[in-house]
Amino acid sequence: MEYENQFLFQETYMSRFTEINKVLKFLISLDSIRAYDDDGLCNQFYAELFVNSSTVGEEHTQEDIRQVISNTSKANVYLMIYNLIEFTVSNLLQAIYDRVEGESCSYLEVNKDLKEIWHHCKIRSAINDFSANGKTMERISWNIVDDVIKRNIIQLDPRKTMQGGNLDGETIKHTMEKHGIHITNLREVYRPDKLKEIREKRNGLAHGLISFSEAGSQVTVSDLEDLANSVKKFLDQLMQDVALYIRDRKYMEQLG
Repeated sequence: MEYENQFLFQETYMSRFTEINKVLKFLISLDSIRAYDDDGLCNQFYAELFVNSSTVGEEHTQEDIRQVISNTSKANVYLMIYNLIEFTVSNLLQAIYDRVEGESCSYLEVNKDLKEIWHHCKIRSAINDFSANGKTMERISWNIVDDVIKRNIIQLDPRKTMQGGNLDGETIKHTMEKHGIHITNLREVYRPDKLKEIREKRNGLAHGLISFSEAGSQVTVSDLEDLANSVKKFLDQLMQDVALYIRDRKYMEQLG
């Protein structure tokens, strides 16, 4: 693929998918193991997992505990997938910004999309300042003019150009398009319903709106495998598109 060896975070990207797959394999094994065999003997897995099973009590059987472990682990997979999405998008944007800064690009040299993003970030920094007044806005506007005239190097930060904690298919697609990047093979790799599900589950878990056990009970391991695979296809394509964008220097003002 075009993105291979292009990004410094590539190894981490792959290792985190490996972690997700390991958890899914564990869940498959967990769901397939019976507590007792046909002769009524406790499975060795249970014997080791529930060493103190005698203290569990009648209300909470070993099977109950297994279900809790399975459900909470499945819920954690949602968090793992979402974190990987945010990690990847953030690092792809950072790769673009590093290239722009590395080439000492000024406002006049970058493309129209990056001009708008940079200008928006400058203005928003003033708007988000609760002590801002007319003089603050005037100062910001002069700073912008000064940066342009002096051809100061453009500097951008993914934390200010992406919607952290609320990434789904639409926000990722919109963020990339704002930079002048259009995702190819969209019909094959783009699953907005799945990406929205991941975001909603992540936010529900992060804000305590849904318990880990409840979230995990609403999904099967097979569903999570499908989620992970669809996300990987999407992120792989995204990485390839950004790699081409950087290789072809699409972040620069296109002349002629």
